[in-house]
Amino acid sequence: MIGKIRQIFVTALLMLWTSSVFSQKEDSLYLPGIITLDSFILIEVRDGFNVTDFIAFTQIDSSFYEAFRNLRRINYNSSTTVRMFDQEHLNVASYGNRTYQHIENNCRWMDFPFEVSTGDFFNKKKEMEFYTARVFSYIFLYKDTICNNIVDTDNNAGTDSKLELRKEQLKTMIFNPGEPVDDIPLMKNKMEIFSDEMIPFYDYSISSQRYATGVDCYVFSIKKKEGVQKGEEVVINELTTWFDKKTMQIVSRKYSLSYFTALFDFDVSMDVKLSVVDGYLVPTFVQYNGYWDIPGRKPEIGSVQIFVW
Repeated sequence: MIGKIRQIFVTALLMLWTSSVFSQKEDSLYLPGIITLDSFILIEVRDGFNVTDFIAFTQIDSSFYEAFRNLRRINYNSSTTVRMFDQEHLNVASYGNRTYQHIENNCRWMDFPFEVSTGDFFNKKKEMEFYTARVFSYIFLYKDTICNNIVDTDNNAGTDSKLELRKEQLKTMIFNPGEPVDDIPLMKNKMEIFSDEMIPFYDYSISSQRYATGVDCYVFSIKKKEGVQKGEEVVINELTTWFDKKTMQIVSRKYSLSYFTALFDFDVSMDVKLSVVDGYLVPTFVQYNGYWDIPGRKPEIGSVQIFVW
C-alpha cells in the first residue's frame, strides 16, 4: 500500500516525526488505547483502512519539507506582514511587503514592488533587527540573484553563527517535530513524543473531518493531556495534520510548542496551509505567533503572516 502511494504521489504528506523515533517506539505506540479512532475511521477500518500503514507512511515521508523547498523551483507572488510587540503587547515595529520571485536559466531573484516598515525594524546597516523576522526571511525573502543552487542552498547564508543555529533549531521544530533539537538544554527528550517517557502526557487520535475548503480529510492529532503543564512536562502542546483522503496530500498543519527555563524560553504557535502552485505543492499560508527569550537578546514577541500564490 505504502509503496504504491509513494510511486503515485511524489508529494504525498508531511513528515510528522522521523522514522528512527518511530521504529524505536513502535510497540509502545500501538498498545491498545493509545490512539483514539472516531466512528468514521472505525467504519473505514472495517472497509480496509489500515491504521498501521497510515501512521508508518507519515513517519517516512518528507513532503512537508519538500513543499518549502519547492518555493525555489517556481515563479510566485507573496505578501508578508511582520509585527513586533513589547511586553505590554503594544506594537513597536512592523514590516510589510509584496514580492515576486522570477525563475530563469537556473537562477532565481525577487522583485519588491512594495515595502514598508515602522519603528526600529531595521538597524543602521539596513538589517532586520529582530531574530523572529530574520529566521523567517531566510526562507521567504532574499535580495540577491541566486544561480546554480535553486534547491540545495539556503537563502541568505551568513556568518552569524547564533542566527544559523536558531535557523537549524527552527527547521527541526517546523519540519521534524518529535526529533531532538540540538543545543537547547534539557529539551531533547521532551521532543520525542512517541517515547515511553512522553506517551503518558499525550492524547493521540485519527478522525475523519471536512476541512474548511470542503476537502474530506484524515486528521492525525496529538495533544497534551488535560492537566499537563504547558512548557514544563511537554514541549509540543499540539500537532495536528490534515490529509486529503483522495490524494493523501497534506492540506494543513497546526502546532503549538512552548518551553520555559532559566536559560531559554519560547511559546509559539504556527498554522501552515499547503496548496499546488504552478504544479508544485508549496506553503501558501503561514501564520506564526510567538514569544522568544534567548541568551544575549532582548525577549521578542511577534507575529508573522505570509501568503503565497
